[in-house]
Amino acid sequence: MKFKLTMLMALVAALLLSSCPADDKSDSSTEQADKPQSTAEQTDGGISPEVFGRSEYPIPIEERPYQDVHDSVKQAWFLVETAYFVIKDRYMEAQIMLASDDPATRKRGSEQRTAVSEEIDANIFLVNPSVEQLFIDAIREEPDNPLNVASYAYYLKPRKRQIGEEVFNDAEPEALALMDQAIEIWPDEASFYLLKVHIMTEPHKCHDWLRSQLAQDIVIADRMEEVHDLMTKAEKYYPDNYFINYYHAALTARYSDLINSPDDFDLVMREIKAGNAKPEGYFFYPPPLPTWPTDIQNVKLLGTETEAKYIDQWNFFGHYDPGAFSLIIGAAGEFLSWPEDKEQVGDLMYCLYNVGRTRPFDRTLFSLQLKLLDSMQQQEAGSEEALKLAEAVRVLNEYYREVANELFNKQVLDDPTMIDVRGVNFVETSGSHQNNIRRAIQPRQASFLKQAGEILGLEFPIPENPTLW
Repeated sequence: MKFKLTMLMALVAALLLSSCPADDKSDSSTEQADKPQSTAEQTDGGISPEVFGRSEYPIPIEERPYQDVHDSVKQAWFLVETAYFVIKDRYMEAQIMLASDDPATRKRGSEQRTAVSEEIDANIFLVNPSVEQLFIDAIREEPDNPLNVASYAYYLKPRKRQIGEEVFNDAEPEALALMDQAIEIWPDEASFYLLKVHIMTEPHKCHDWLRSQLAQDIVIADRMEEVHDLMTKAEKYYPDNYFINYYHAALTARYSDLINSPDDFDLVMREIKAGNAKPEGYFFYPPPLPTWPTDIQNVKLLGTETEAKYIDQWNFFGHYDPGAFSLIIGAAGEFLSWPEDKEQVGDLMYCLYNVGRTRPFDRTLFSLQLKLLDSMQQQEAGSEEALKLAEAVRVLNEYYREVANELFNKQVLDDPTMIDVRGVNFVETSGSHQNNIRRAIQPRQASFLKQAGEILGLEFPIPENPTLW
């Protein structure tokens, strides 16, 4: 144990010592000398031109010219995660001291927690020259490998660069420029467009820490035209993946005034309808991870690692935003009328189900079916259509009770007063990647859609084989 901590501290010491402000030479080497060559500039040994101009996408993995990053990139992420572990370990140690009955121990805990907070700012969110040099070395060794460039971009995304005494610039613009370079090298790769969108729209997060950004939502809202363009290109290069359409719809809902913008709501509905017609849904992950994995790895840093686990890449990707879908369903109550728009209501119902079929599994959105049908029912009070909607809601609530009971019996829910839609909503919004929730909810949501379709006169493309639900 002592050897392990000594080794970790030695690595972190190297990181801390190398965290001094980089001089102008370091910046220029990043932007000029080590800039990956464009496709037109590549010589022998570059990507074969036959890769481009294809008619079928995505490119099969065996035909991709590069399938992994350079070893220097892997070493860079290992150093990053070593710093994560040591700093978090010191923070937890400070928390234990703060809980002590001894005033002197509490004082040391308070001082250590303050010091750790400063370390987080200086050694987690500041671009580290030693780590950065590893990315630069990788790009120099493999100038035509865009995976190295994209991984470097993701490293820079949440960080800041010191350009003078107490003067810092966000590194995000550099990250976006690097993504443009990666796309220039390999324009056929759908995930590069999605990773650029992620960099443009996600908060600055590293492991358990968040760096605040002033007026972030306003900045992102101003970028939405570019986001729309990037999502269209991503769809072109992976046309069968409905996740891309749902992701586009969710981002539009999150960063527009959806309930007051008919044009944005129309865009959302077009994306959902287009996604519903596609055969598969896969989340994307950034390099060094596999781009379209079928399974998730739940990783933790234990301090015994000898190589990177890619904890940020696994933890910050592969998620839907349930709040964004709630905004979409809320706007549907304003823009859609029953039964005039029942087909669009059906599109939303199927989308809520289809979200749970995206791989690797993230979450279900079964609880939002009630919010949608209830908004339609309120429009039709006293009519024959209202009776049909009421029957569908009655069936839906039976399924909610059945699901919540199972989750309670499995101790996923611990509140017996929430054996209804509230319990279902709680588990859907409070966690992800929990296959026991998928097994409890997703088949019942499919069964509900089958019954609701018969009651409401809607058709849903539910797979015939229940094992695919």
